[in-house]
Amino acid sequence: MLELVVSLPDETTGANRDDKAAPYQVSRGEEQMKEMAENNPHRTEDVQGNLQKDNITVVSESTEKHPSRSEDTCSVSQTSSHVALENISESIKIDILSLLIENISELSVEQDFQIELIEERNAAVVTFLQSRDAARFVDLCTNNSRIKEYKIIARSLELTLMIRVENIPREVGKDLITLYFESPKHGGGPVSDVKMLPDEDSAVVTFCDHQVAQRVLEKQHSFYDQPVSVYPYFSSLNAALYGKERLQIKMPEPIKVPLDPYIWQFLQGNNRVIQEIDKEMENCLCDLTWPPVTCTHPEVLICPSAALLKQGRSKRRLAKDWAENVSTEFACIMSKFKSTKCKTIPAAWKTLESVLEKDVLAIPDISKEMVIIAGFAFSVDRTEDQVKVHVENLTREAEKAKQMIQVTLSVAPGKYAILHHVLQEEDVYKKNSGLAFSYNPSAQVMQIKGMPTEVYKMKSELMERLLSMKEEKVSLPPAVLQFLQHADSRKVSAVIFHANNINASCDVTADSVALLGYTHDELLKAEKQIKKDLDYKSIPLEDHQLTTKREWKDLRKRLLEKHNSVSETVIIDEEKAEVTVAGCTAAVADVYQELSNFIEKNIKMLKVIPVTSVVVVQFMEKEKGKVWFDLKRQGVKIKFGVEASERNIVLSGPKAEVMKGAAVVEKMLSSVHSTQVQFDKPGVKDYFKQREASYVNEVKTTFNCLIVLQKNGEPVEKGAPPCAKITLKGGVVVEARKGDLAGFPADVVVNASNEDLQHIGGLAAALSKAAGPQLQVECNDLVKRHGRLKPGCAIITGAWELPCKQIIHAVGPRWGSFGKEKCADLLKEAVRESLKLAEAYNHHSVAIPAVSSGVFGFPLKECAHCIVTAVKETLEESPEMGCLKQVYLVDVSEKTVQAFADALGEVIKEGSPRPRSSSHSHSATQPKETREDFDVTTTSEGLKLILEKKGIEDATTDVVVSSVGTDLKLGVGPLSLALLQKAGPALQAEFNQAIQGRGVPVGSVIQTRGHNLASKIVLHAPIPKWDGGKGQAEKELKRIVRECLESTEKLSLSSVAFPAIGTGGFSFPKSEVAKLMFEEVLQFSTKKNFKYLQEVHFLLHPKDTDNIQAFSQELESRIGGNTGCFGLVSTPVLGIHEMQIGPIKFQSVTGDITKENTDVIVNVTNASFNAKSGVSKAILEGGGPQVEAECATLASQHHKGFITTQGGNLPCKKIIHLAPDANTKAQVTKVLQECEAKKYTSVAFPAIGTGQAQKIPENAADDMMSAIADFAGKESPQHLKTVKIIIFQPHFQNAFYTAMKKREGVALSSSGSLLSKLFSAVTGRGKPVEKKRLLVLKKKVEVTVFEICGESKKNVTDAESWLKKLILEEQSDSHITDELIGLFDDAEVERLNDLQKKLHIAIQLEREQSPPFILVSGIPRDILKATTEIQKLIKRIKEDQEKKSKAELVWNLVEWHYCTQGDTYQPFDMLTNLHLEDARISNKTSINIQIHGRSYKVAIQKMQADGQGKTVPIKRIIKDEGTGELPPLWEDMKGTHVKVIGLQPTSQEYQQVEAAFQKRCPRHKIEKIERVQNPYLWRLYQVKKKELDKKNGHKNNEKLLFHGTPGSSLTEINHIGFNRSYAGKNAAAIGKGTYFAVNADYSAQNIYSTPDPNGRKYMYYARVLTGDYCCGDHSLVTPPPKNTGGFDLYDSVADNVNHPSMFVIFFDNQAYPEYIITFRN
Repeated sequence: MLELVVSLPDETTGANRDDKAAPYQVSRGEEQMKEMAENNPHRTEDVQGNLQKDNITVVSESTEKHPSRSEDTCSVSQTSSHVALENISESIKIDILSLLIENISELSVEQDFQIELIEERNAAVVTFLQSRDAARFVDLCTNNSRIKEYKIIARSLELTLMIRVENIPREVGKDLITLYFESPKHGGGPVSDVKMLPDEDSAVVTFCDHQVAQRVLEKQHSFYDQPVSVYPYFSSLNAALYGKERLQIKMPEPIKVPLDPYIWQFLQGNNRVIQEIDKEMENCLCDLTWPPVTCTHPEVLICPSAALLKQGRSKRRLAKDWAENVSTEFACIMSKFKSTKCKTIPAAWKTLESVLEKDVLAIPDISKEMVIIAGFAFSVDRTEDQVKVHVENLTREAEKAKQMIQVTLSVAPGKYAILHHVLQEEDVYKKNSGLAFSYNPSAQVMQIKGMPTEVYKMKSELMERLLSMKEEKVSLPPAVLQFLQHADSRKVSAVIFHANNINASCDVTADSVALLGYTHDELLKAEKQIKKDLDYKSIPLEDHQLTTKREWKDLRKRLLEKHNSVSETVIIDEEKAEVTVAGCTAAVADVYQELSNFIEKNIKMLKVIPVTSVVVVQFMEKEKGKVWFDLKRQGVKIKFGVEASERNIVLSGPKAEVMKGAAVVEKMLSSVHSTQVQFDKPGVKDYFKQREASYVNEVKTTFNCLIVLQKNGEPVEKGAPPCAKITLKGGVVVEARKGDLAGFPADVVVNASNEDLQHIGGLAAALSKAAGPQLQVECNDLVKRHGRLKPGCAIITGAWELPCKQIIHAVGPRWGSFGKEKCADLLKEAVRESLKLAEAYNHHSVAIPAVSSGVFGFPLKECAHCIVTAVKETLEESPEMGCLKQVYLVDVSEKTVQAFADALGEVIKEGSPRPRSSSHSHSATQPKETREDFDVTTTSEGLKLILEKKGIEDATTDVVVSSVGTDLKLGVGPLSLALLQKAGPALQAEFNQAIQGRGVPVGSVIQTRGHNLASKIVLHAPIPKWDGGKGQAEKELKRIVRECLESTEKLSLSSVAFPAIGTGGFSFPKSEVAKLMFEEVLQFSTKKNFKYLQEVHFLLHPKDTDNIQAFSQELESRIGGNTGCFGLVSTPVLGIHEMQIGPIKFQSVTGDITKENTDVIVNVTNASFNAKSGVSKAILEGGGPQVEAECATLASQHHKGFITTQGGNLPCKKIIHLAPDANTKAQVTKVLQECEAKKYTSVAFPAIGTGQAQKIPENAADDMMSAIADFAGKESPQHLKTVKIIIFQPHFQNAFYTAMKKREGVALSSSGSLLSKLFSAVTGRGKPVEKKRLLVLKKKVEVTVFEICGESKKNVTDAESWLKKLILEEQSDSHITDELIGLFDDAEVERLNDLQKKLHIAIQLEREQSPPFILVSGIPRDILKATTEIQKLIKRIKEDQEKKSKAELVWNLVEWHYCTQGDTYQPFDMLTNLHLEDARISNKTSINIQIHGRSYKVAIQKMQADGQGKTVPIKRIIKDEGTGELPPLWEDMKGTHVKVIGLQPTSQEYQQVEAAFQKRCPRHKIEKIERVQNPYLWRLYQVKKKELDKKNGHKNNEKLLFHGTPGSSLTEINHIGFNRSYAGKNAAAIGKGTYFAVNADYSAQNIYSTPDPNGRKYMYYARVLTGDYCCGDHSLVTPPPKNTGGFDLYDSVADNVNHPSMFVIFFDNQAYPEYIITFRN
C-alpha cells in the first residue's frame, strides 16, 4: 500500500534545505511569490492574486488545516506569466539579460520578475509577478531594437500539462507512476502519458488538464519513502524549470593515465589507431592529450570535453562519475594492446626480423638477448609464439651443426659439370636434403657437409662415379678452337651437351680440346654433337679500313650482343686480309650473312678537309646550306668537326661524289676570311656569355659575320688515340700517345728535371709555367733541405695549378757524362723510381716523357728503348704494385711518340728482359728522406737502412723476421702473436709442417710464406735466452741476423724487416741488440756481395720508446750528429725572458751590459778597437785605462777579427772586442767558439746590428739566435752554459721574445738527424719551422679567345674593332690602401687566390710598397664582392693585432705558470695567460685551457687545472707588486678589463678637465667627458713613472696633455693604449712616435680630431711621462742620449725646450689615456 504525504515546510526550513539531499518540494510559483514577498512585503497580496490568476496555488500549513480556504483560492486563469526568450547568444550573460529585461519592462528583477537561464537550449524563462506584465513584455519585445540586435525571440510559454519527476527509485515502473499521479490523494488526475528516462532516474508525466499538473507541483511526493522532486516541464522548450536549483556544475579534474612505453612507441607508428581511440573516447565526453614522442615515462592526459556541459540535467550525474567512467573505458581500450619480452638469439636477429608479423613493433635488446614486442594483443601473442618457435629451431639446428662434418673431394671443373648434371637428373640432391654440396672452381674442390655417416657414404658414391668417367681428345679447326678458348667452357658444354641430354663436357687447352663423358657412349655422342654444333666461316676483306668505321663497329657490336647476350655463341676475328666468324653453327651463319652484306655495300671513300679554325667550320655549316643539301642528295654524308680537336669537314660516300664535293668545299674555303681576338682581362667570357645570342645576332646583322667564343675544352691530345698499346702480365696497360703533359689526363705526370730542380727550359719550363710559381718555391725548398738530386733519382711534389694530382721530378743522365751503359742504367733507375713513387702515393695512372732526350742529349731511339724496358721490368718484376694500372708515354712531337711506339713493339718481341745487373743496386744514393714515422740513411755501398715506427705485422717489405722461442711455439710473445693473428691460421699450419719431426737448432731460421701479411716471406728465428753477457747468446743472435740477410739475397728479394729481436721476453739488453744488429748489417754491406737486397728496415713499435731511443742513439753514433731542441720561454722576473737551447741557458735581458757579471761581455767596436761612441764608449770608460791600453797593444798584433782583454773595473772577467762585420751570425759564432775554447761558462752580448748598422730588430734577433742554436747543436759545448743578450732599448725586447717563442720545441740544427726526429715523435713535441711566406699571389691571366669569320675581310676587321670596344668598356678596377695589408700572410694570400678563382677579377698585391695596397680589376659587380672580402681580411688582422697587444699588456704585469713535473713551474703562452687573467677578473669559477695539447679545466679559486685524470697546480705571478693600487676615484671594475665612466658636469673632476680644454677652445661645445679605467695600462704606466722618477732623480716627469683622434680609434686606445706603430700617420715632424699637445686647440684640428658622420670630435686628456726632454728631429725613432755616446737617453722630445707646445714619446707605456672629451666645433 502506497501513501503519499505532501506538506509544505515553513519559510525557514525551505530556505535552508540542502539542494542535494531534499527534493524540490515547493512549486516554482510559490517560491517566486515568497522571494518577491520578502523583497517587497507590501505587494504580497498582489502576488498571491496574480498567482491565483495564473493557476498557481500556494499550499501551506494553514491551507492544509483549512481545506475550505484552499478551495476558495483555486480560481483558475488561462493566462501564463512565463515568457520564453530563445536564440540567446552565449556571450549574453545573466547580468546583461537582467538589464535588458528591466529596460524593456521598466520592472525590477527579483521584485517584479525572476530569470532562469537554460544554457543547453540557448534560452531563458522570465517569470513575472503579474501575468499582464508578461503579456505587455512580449508586446514590447516585438519592436525593441536591442532584442532585434541580439536576435532574441520572445514568446509566452504555454500552460503546461507536463511535469518532470526526478530521483525515482530504480524499482518504480511506469504503471506505478501513472496510478500514483492519477490519485486525487496526491493532487493528481487523469494521466495521458508517462515517458520513462531510466538513464536519468527520471520520468516526464503528461496530464489531461494543466490544473492537475499545477496541483501536483504544489505537493510533496515520495516512492517507497524516498522523496522525489517534481518540476514543471514545457514541451516547447523540451526542458524543465528548476529555479535556483539550476546551478553550474564544476567540471571534473583531468586525470593522467600511465602508458606502457613500448605500446606508446607502437601507437606512434599507427596514427589511424590513435584517431580511432580518440573517437571512441569522445563518446565518454572527454579529450585525450597524448605524451611527447620521446617521453621516457609516457602518460595520457584525459580532460572533460565541452560536450559534458551540454548534457542537460544529467550532466551533474555524468560529472560525478566522469573520472571513473573514462578510466574504465580507457583501460578497456588499452587492454586490446600488449607488450612482452621474448628471449632471442642476437646473431640470428636479422633472419628472425624478416619473418615477424608486420603489424607489431619489435625492438631488439642485443645485450640482454631479448626482443620487446608491442602491438595488438592478438598479434603480439601470435608473434611471441613465432619467436619462441624460431629460437627453438635455431637452437636445434645449432646442436645439429655441432655434429656435422665437412669433407672435400678433388674434382676438375669439367668432371664436376658432368657430375653435377647427373646428380640433378637423378634427384640425388633432393634425396639427400640433409647434405650440403658446394664447389670451389679455383681450388677445384667439392665440399660435402652433413652427418658423418651420410657424408662418407656420399663421398664414396661420388668417387665411384668420377672414376667411371671417360676422356678423349678431339681435333677441331683452329678457328673453332679459338672460339672455345675465348668462350666459357661450362656454358658451351651446357649449350651443346646438356641441352641435348648428353652428360659430357669439354676441357680446352692451348692447342687441343679434351672431351669428358660420363660413359663411353656419352663420349661418342659428345664428339658428334660438338662437330655438328660448332662451325666457322671466313670473309675476304679487300679494304681493311672498313673495320674501323663506326657503322662496322656498330654492326659488329649489335651482332655480338644479339648472339652473346645470354652466353657466348660466336666470335668475330678481324685480320688485314679476312674476317673470321666462329662459334655455334646457327649464329655463325647469321653473322656471316650480315657481315657479308655490309662489306658488299660499303666500298666507299672518306675525305677529310682540314679547316683553319672552328669558326670557319660553323660559318660554312650555317651559310652554305644549299651546297650541303645538294651533296646529301647525291648520297654524300657531311660531318662538321666543330670541336677544337677536329676543325675539319668530312665527306663520306660514293668515291666520285665525294671527290666532286671536296673540290666545291675547298673552293668555298678559299673565299672566306677569319681572325682570332684574344683578351687577357678577367670576366670577359662570363660577360659575353650572358648576352651571347644578342651579340652574335648583332655581329651577323651589322657585319654579316659569325663570332664564336672559343671553348676552354680539353686539349686536343686528350682524345687522341694511342699510337701503340701493350698490356703487361699484371694487367697494366702501357700506351704511347701524342699529347701535352701540362694538360694530360693522368693522376701524376713525370717532369724531366735537372739536378737543382730549376725549371728553366723545355718541358720543365712548360710544366712550371702551367703549375704556377708555387711549384718552383716548393722545389727550391726541397733542394735546400735535401741537397741536389743525382741522376737516377726522383722526387714528388704537389701539382698546384696542373690538372693532375702530383708531379714526379725525375733526373736523367746527361749523355756523355757517363759511359753508354751507365747512362742507360741511370735512365732506367730514374723511371723505376718514378713508378715506385706513383705506386707509393696510390696513383692509378702516370704519364712519362722522353726523359734526358732534350738538352741532356740522350739519343731518342736509345732513350725510348730504355724507358719502355724500365717500365716493363719494374711492373712485371713487382706484382705488388697493385694501384698502378695505366702508363702513358707522352710527347708533343710525333717523332718522339713514334720512337716510343717502336720501342714498345721491340720490347714485346724481345720477351722478358734479362735480370738487372748489380750496378742497378749501386746507383747514386737518393737524398736522405725523413718523415714523421721513419728515417733513412744509405751505406756507401748503396744499402738503405730504414728506422720505422710501426708494428712488425704492418711490415710491407718482401721479407719480415719474427722471433720464436726455442720451444718453437708461435704466438707466445706479443710480437709473434701480432704477426700470427694478421697472417691467419695458414701460417701456423705451414710452420707446423716445416718443423714436423725435426728440431731446429738455435741460430738457424725457418722459412714460411706470408699468407695474409703484406710480406711475401716470413723468416722465423728461434732466439736463445740472454746469458748475462757470457757471449754465446750474443754470437747466436748475430748468426741469426746474418742468416736472415743472406736468405733474403738468395731469394732475389729486395727488402727485409727486423724487429728488435731478443729485447722482449728473451731479456737481451736493448742497447746491445741495437749495436749488434747495426754491426751485422753494416758488415754485410761492406762485403759488397749483395745483388738484389736494397733495403733493411728496423721496425720499432710506436709505444716502445726504450727501443726507439736505443736504436736511434746507436744509428746517430754511427752517422754522426747530436740531439737537442729549443725549450719553452719563461719570464722569471720583469724584463727577463729565458729559455733552454740544448745545453745552454739563453736569456734576453733589459739592462746595461757594463753591469753584467758574466765571465765575458762582448763589445762591438771599430777596426782599431778604440771606438768611443755608443755601447763601446761606455764599456771602455767603465773598464778603465788599462782596458784601453790592452786594446791598443792587441790591435797592432795579428788577430782573427776579435781581441780579448781583461774586464778592468767592470764586474766581468773578460771583454771580447769584435771588429765590424756585416755577418752577425759569424761574429756571434766566433765569440761562442772562443768562450768554449777558453772554458768560459757565461757570456753577455749586446743586440748586435741594432745600433749604427740599423738592422731591423727582428732580423738581428733571428741572426743571433740562429748562431747560438747552431753552436749548441753542432759544437756540443762542454763548458759554456749561459748566453745573455743585453738589450738597452726596452722596445727591442719584443723582437727577441718573438724570436724565442716561435722556436719553442724546434729541434736544433742537428735535428735533421734521426735521433732528434724520433725523440720528437715519441715525446709528442712538434717540429715547427721558422715562419715564412710560402704562398705567393698567383698572377691571374684569364685568357678569352674569340673567333670571327666572314666573306669580307673589311667586315671581319670592323667586327673585331666593335668587339674590342665592347669588352674594354666593361672593365673596371678598385684600389685599396691600408697599412695592415703589409701584414698579409699565407692565409690571406690563399684567400685572395680563392677570390681570383671564384670571381672574374685579377688581384695585384703590393705588401712592400709604402703604403701597402691591393689593386682589384675585373667586372664591377665582382670587384665589389672582392673588395668587401678584402676589407673583412683587413678587419680580422686588425682585431688579431689588438688581441696580441692586449695579451702582451697583461703579460708585462701578470704571468700565470703551471707545474707538470716536480716543483718546476713553466709560464703559459701569452694568449692563455690573457684568458686566465680575464677569468679571474670576471670572477669566473673555472675556464677551459690546453696544456701540451691536452684539455684541462682550471678552477680559479683552487689554482689548479684538472684533466686527463691529472691535476696540475698553477700560480699567478705579479711582476711588480708596487703598482697594484688604483686611483681612489675609480669605480668598481666588476670583472671587466676596461670601463668608460661618464662624469657628471657638477663633479670637480669634470670641471677640471673642462677648464683645461676651454682654456684654448672656448667656442667648442663639450658634449660629455668620460674617464677611462684600464687597470693594466694604469699599472704599466705607474711602473714606467716609478722608473723615470728613480732614473731622473726628481718627480717632475708627468704632464697632462691633449691627443686628438678619430672616433674609430677610441676602443683600441682604451684597451691597449697609444700605439707608436701608427707614428707618422698624420705627422712626424719631430720624431716617429706618439704626439701630444700642450694646448687643446692644436689637437682639436680636423686633421687630428677627425669629425665622425654626426659631427662629433674626440680628444684625449692624457697623463704623459715627458720626463727629461730635448728638441726632436723627424728622423728619430728613439730619444737621443743625454751625453754623446752615452746610454742615458732622454725620455721624450719637444718642439721647443723652453716653451714646448707638443711632445713626442717613443714607448707605449709612457702615456695613459685618462679622459675622453667628446665635443663639437
